[in-house]
Amino acid sequence: MRSTYRAVEDSISKKYGKTKPELLALQFETVRKMKTKHVRICKSNPETIKTAVKEALENLKRPRYKDVEYYRFSPSDGGYDIMCMCENCRKWDPSGGELKTSRFFLGRNRPVYRYTGMTDRVLRFTCEAARELQKHKPGMKVVYLAYAGYLAPPQYYQDVPDNLLVT
Repeated sequence: MRSTYRAVEDSISKKYGKTKPELLALQFETVRKMKTKHVRICKSNPETIKTAVKEALENLKRPRYKDVEYYRFSPSDGGYDIMCMCENCRKWDPSGGELKTSRFFLGRNRPVYRYTGMTDRVLRFTCEAARELQKHKPGMKVVYLAYAGYLAPPQYYQDVPDNLLVT
């Protein structure tokens, strides 16, 4: 059995979206707000990582998760919000990498933009969360679900902890 990460992102947006917007992804409009019920979070903010693990630990206390051995720390695959475009998150992305085509949503408009793949950023966030979760739940494995803009192998990030599984 495994638990879902979407609950973590949703919980962060509901509990902290108004009081700690810095935990949410910075959108192209230069605001940190949610447009859909499945929001993206800022991956490079150390407080976001600690908060995500805290929320995961809260989820794992629920009776239905008592025998969970794996926890999935990968972004939601739906919604109109894009990955965080703050300066620190962009520093986690490879420079000079292959550009991918993505869309972002501005009301009825869906402009296309070209940006490098997000594998290194999402993998780094997941590895940081796995290390933090391991402090509290030593036997817990963390699953990194590689797909969409973070399907390709990482270009530079290689510091993967032993409790991380990639699928």
